[in-house]
Amino acid sequence: MKRFAVVGKNRHKKSETLIFCDINGFRTMMKLEVRLFAYLRDGREKKVYLDITEETTVQDVMNILNIDVADVSIVLINGQNSGLSACFKEGDYISFFPPVGGG
Repeated sequence: MKRFAVVGKNRHKKSETLIFCDINGFRTMMKLEVRLFAYLRDGREKKVYLDITEETTVQDVMNILNIDVADVSIVLINGQNSGLSACFKEGDYISFFPPVGGG
């Protein structure tokens, strides 16, 4: 299957957007900022940037980063509580927080 990339202007963000084209149509690629907290940073950076499609879910991002669901207590997209099946739009950022213990 042939694939090629087309760069187009995003009217709303005044930035370039990478669009992958194939026989099945167009898929827009976007940059997602992932923010990791506490021990989720072990072996990773504080912030990670991924190129994703609009069909990518929170669960997909966790799989890409090799983060187990049991290691995450709070998931926020743009500061709002989110579930594992949520998808993203251009300009979103996601934050992962592990369970917190103490006494």
